[in-house]
Amino acid sequence: MEDLFIGKLIKELHTALDNRFNRFLDKHKLTSSQMDILMFLYHNEEKVINQRDIENFLGLSNPTITGTLYRLEKKGFIKRKVSLDDKRYKEIYLTAKSKK
Repeated sequence: MEDLFIGKLIKELHTALDNRFNRFLDKHKLTSSQMDILMFLYHNEEKVINQRDIENFLGLSNPTITGTLYRLEKKGFIKRKVSLDDKRYKEIYLTAKSKK
């Protein structure tokens, strides 16, 4: 019985934190999925990151990541450049706006 109570409290805490985080992101016109990508790029800034790296890290499909990256680029949070090593890949970088 106590385990159920603790589980319920954890769920309520998660919901409250999630709601607060989403309100914060809404001010910046971001979603939690977009923020996950920005944080991944920020923590791996010293590496060359491409879309496949993000797909593998987040465990999401190519079309999902493609759409999210498109929206981030349209909003000015990332830039994509064709890789000099392999023209099939685009390297993804944070912009000054996203670092701010």
